[in-house]
Amino acid sequence: MSTIKRQKRNKKEQDSNLPVSLKDESQKLEDRENPENITAIEEYKAQSVIKPIFIPKETLFVEEGRFEKVRIALEIIVTIVGLGTLWWFIQSSATQHADSVNALKLAKESSDSSDIATKKSIALAESSFVATKKSLQLAQRNFQIENRPYVGIKNITIDSLEVGKKYVIKIFYQNFGKIPAQNLIITGIGEPHTIREYNIFKYDTTIGSIAVVPPSEILFATLVSDGKLTNEEIDNFRRGNWYLYVYGMITYSDVFNGKDTTTFCFMLDYSSKMFYAGRYNNRIK
Repeated sequence: MSTIKRQKRNKKEQDSNLPVSLKDESQKLEDRENPENITAIEEYKAQSVIKPIFIPKETLFVEEGRFEKVRIALEIIVTIVGLGTLWWFIQSSATQHADSVNALKLAKESSDSSDIATKKSIALAESSFVATKKSLQLAQRNFQIENRPYVGIKNITIDSLEVGKKYVIKIFYQNFGKIPAQNLIITGIGEPHTIREYNIFKYDTTIGSIAVVPPSEILFATLVSDGKLTNEEIDNFRRGNWYLYVYGMITYSDVFNGKDTTTFCFMLDYSSKMFYAGRYNNRIK
């Protein structure tokens, strides 16, 4: 026994001096030779053998049916969840669509209101512009009316009414305005009529013209009868059967490019030898 132990110890000492790879091979050989190791290896092999397991068909059917129910249940759950998700998506889309429609309606209403307000503002601005334009035109017209020339009759005189003489009538006219009258022309006539309120006038005889009449300037034009007076004519004037009329028209312009007109009509009072304004034809335009 001591001999065997001594051999083993000597062998271990020898193995300790070997390289590592050789030590492993030596250890494997030693393990194979050891009876205890052989027995343990056989028991391990016996335990590691796979034995077939037989399951009855009924058990397989039961298990398969149980899994089928689980699968169907899962499919139902997935379907319900999918339908719920689809329903939620439809409801959400419908809500978003309704919100979009409402937003568009509000935007349209706001745009319409804005358009109405804009149209009202434009109409108000146009109305204000028209009113301002009319106001300016009225102010301009008032300025022209206030400052334009006004040429009117200052006085009319007659030298005498004697048998065998022509009568001479002087028509004095004046610019009562603030600016000069330009291109003035005066037409007039003096003639007897049996009508006291004579209203038939004709302006075909020019008795005077002048380029410019300054403000406050007084000028005159002269009318001379065509023939000499007779006793009968003098007697008709004295008795009031005839009336001596002097009438005419004055035309002129101004710096405002206005075309102004003054018409006049005067009747002689024989007793005072003074002329008085007639009922018609005395006006300034």
